[in-house]
Amino acid sequence: MEGMEANVDTASAVLSDFREIRRDFSSDEFTEGIRNQLQGLEVGQDREFRGLSREQRRKVHLLAGELGMLSQSFSLNSSQRIVVVTNPPSICESRGRQTVEMDVKQLVAQIGEEVKEIQGTLQQSQWQVVSTAGVLVLGSVLSPWLLGKVGAELFLPLATGTVGLATAWQETAGKGAVAVAKRQSAFLLTKEARAETFLGRGHLSYAVFPTDVALATLATVATGLSGILKLSEFWKSLAMLMVIPAYTACSVAMIRRRKVERFVAAAMRCVDATPMPAPKRFWKENCWMLPLALALVFPSNLHGRATVACATFAAEIAVAMAESSLQLANATGSVARAGCVVATADAWSQLAQLSTRALPYRTALAVVSTLIATALVEYSLPLCALFPAFGAAVFTRSFEVNRQSQKASAQLAEEFMDMQVLRKVEPWPLLSSAADLIESEPPQQFPKLKQVKESGTRLAWLSPINLFRRASRGFARLKTFFEDDSPAEAYKPPASSQAVKSVQADLNEIRSLTRYTRSSWFRTFSVVGSLTLACVLQPWFLFSSSEVLLPVAGAVLTIFVAASESDARRAATASKVRAANLKSITSTMEEFVASGMQFRSFLLAFAGVTAVGCVLSLIPITPLLWISSRTGWVEPAQNFWSFLLVVFHCVSAGASVLPFQAVRMWTSKVKSEMPASRADIKLQPLRPGTVSEGPLPKGSRWSDLWSQSRWSLMLPLLAALPGVLLGLFPSSRPFEHRAVASTAGSSFVVAGMLFLAERALFRAELLIASRRLAFALTDTLANEAEQQSALLPVATAATIAVSAAVTFGVELNPFFASALALVQAVTWILASRKALQARYGSDAAIQAATVTENRMVRPGRPLQDQPSRRLGQWRSFVNVFSR
Repeated sequence: MEGMEANVDTASAVLSDFREIRRDFSSDEFTEGIRNQLQGLEVGQDREFRGLSREQRRKVHLLAGELGMLSQSFSLNSSQRIVVVTNPPSICESRGRQTVEMDVKQLVAQIGEEVKEIQGTLQQSQWQVVSTAGVLVLGSVLSPWLLGKVGAELFLPLATGTVGLATAWQETAGKGAVAVAKRQSAFLLTKEARAETFLGRGHLSYAVFPTDVALATLATVATGLSGILKLSEFWKSLAMLMVIPAYTACSVAMIRRRKVERFVAAAMRCVDATPMPAPKRFWKENCWMLPLALALVFPSNLHGRATVACATFAAEIAVAMAESSLQLANATGSVARAGCVVATADAWSQLAQLSTRALPYRTALAVVSTLIATALVEYSLPLCALFPAFGAAVFTRSFEVNRQSQKASAQLAEEFMDMQVLRKVEPWPLLSSAADLIESEPPQQFPKLKQVKESGTRLAWLSPINLFRRASRGFARLKTFFEDDSPAEAYKPPASSQAVKSVQADLNEIRSLTRYTRSSWFRTFSVVGSLTLACVLQPWFLFSSSEVLLPVAGAVLTIFVAASESDARRAATASKVRAANLKSITSTMEEFVASGMQFRSFLLAFAGVTAVGCVLSLIPITPLLWISSRTGWVEPAQNFWSFLLVVFHCVSAGASVLPFQAVRMWTSKVKSEMPASRADIKLQPLRPGTVSEGPLPKGSRWSDLWSQSRWSLMLPLLAALPGVLLGLFPSSRPFEHRAVASTAGSSFVVAGMLFLAERALFRAELLIASRRLAFALTDTLANEAEQQSALLPVATAATIAVSAAVTFGVELNPFFASALALVQAVTWILASRKALQARYGSDAAIQAATVTENRMVRPGRPLQDQPSRRLGQWRSFVNVFSR
């Protein structure tokens, strides 16, 4: 990203952090002025800061966090950004409640919970683990009496180190299981990406169908009008040549249909789905034969026969378009179901990683206990005998955590071989219970936009005022087609590039903010600073006890660094779980939309056939050459032909209601809030190919659509009513004229149903787009959290090495060993800073979905420049320092 310094190695990352710390702790006149302004804010009052540089905006964010206020950053235009700081009542009321006493109580409660977990592990573990731990503890306690002083001095550090090595091996095995689970999840994600590629190429091949239908319809209209209008022979001959473009369009459509079938089959095979074979029909391979046969046998003149041929070509294209749409709907459903499986697999891998989040902390405890046991063995054997027992307890808990991660990894490898099978065992309940433990300090939530509903009845939108407003807005949008944009407006960056630059500006501004100003960080910093100062001064005042106090103090500082790594991994895992949850919800939404798209294919066929069918009502019936002497049947034949067209169009208009109701039913299932678990969804999405295979499942059958409400029985009759009325009235006109109006009215009804179905699908896809945006933001910020925690294993290993140097260096030079405590303190500052950055990224990732919910606006309609509207922009997810 622009303006971001790349941390190419550990040294540059450390130097970058030190520069940030020096800049953050520096105080100047600007800082003091902003502090005084913020301290003067009343409860519920806010203040805007404009015209600030990036560094000055960052200072405002830091000071707002230090004072416990809420700060948000907004872009007014491409070059100006403002910072709004609010003094919320909830924050003011809870300010100052956290004390050192509460931190101690929380620590004691966590230790109690850990003891209970160890007891539960021992009760659930096999007898080999329990017996091994019991023998180790008993042997360590009795070693001073069984082995003597010399043997115990050798046995106790060796036993403690062996337990520490076993604990470290549990961490290695647990991380290996997590790696296997992530590799399996990545493999499934790769298959999904390949399927998306083939599906995109299928949509690209499908894109030519509307043009082919329009070209064939134009040819039908041109040849139909040439037979009834008084045109010159040149124009009539030119209209007759429109049969050639219609045939060309039909040929291209059939080629595209085969391409769509191939790409759909490839996409479905990528996600372990069985491709639905398209029905083989003779006219698909020989699209010219049916139009030619109908043109030859139809009793009409040359122009009428050309019209029949063009109409048949258009109908073939419409049917092929409907079949291709059905194929794409099946593939979309298969890929969406595979996406849900991928999200569930990713959740299982995150569950495995969630189980191993505390293993580095426990490994550090085991190593530290080994160092302390080595230092204390010469002074107190009974006290040193407790460390192997402590290490055994830590090992027992690590063994159970490793077993849980292995189980989650095996569950993923065994049950996710087929991407179309959704398992009954889902990880979401386990992740929800684990998230309750993770989010002990929930992030500040953004206020949601209020849903403004129009008062009155459902027909209030028909009021004159509302219609006038809608017409004025439509005219304003239509006016832009005739306006000449300036060169700067015409060649400005596209909206996607502007959105990316806006995201980069937001992330660059708050990327290095660490929320270190929280009071809990300062309390921990005071403890670490006091301990470090005591270590440095200890040899000067208590030289005789340096061999005991310095190793213990170094071990405690090591535990602080390991705790920072554990907290960072826990936060990063929580955000990745949220991202997997959003992906599962988005995939379920896409399955519902794909279910509606299967029914949309019927409307496409109805719309295409009825559109060209109404043109056929213009064709006059004329006797053939070999029966030209008998003309008494011409008028009845003309009326019968018109009657057939009227009946067909009225039935098509009434039947088009059912697919529209099905589309509306499935798109109504797409909501902003949906459960991640499929078990909580009452009506499951249709499996791919359900519509074309045979009977529909309960809830989506045609009879179910008929019986939804009393209006469901009336809608088909109301849809067929315009065609019936136009066919009967006005009775003074000839029936063939009324037939033309009737078929046109029924075609309009079918086209209206298709429009309403497309509008419902558009709204559902717009909501899916917002969920995809939330998933993209959540996944990006979760990856940011993981990136920030990447340096922490190095910090933990470094502080363990320094602790070992303190333990063995105190025998040589206590003054030099005490100075190493400063290195450990600096390491903790860097580690805690990275941990807080990871926690901030995790909080922002968890809040991204909340902020983007109900933030979507209608495309092409800009937001008004008002504070309430600006708050609704999705960029407001850059909430920093909520406490």
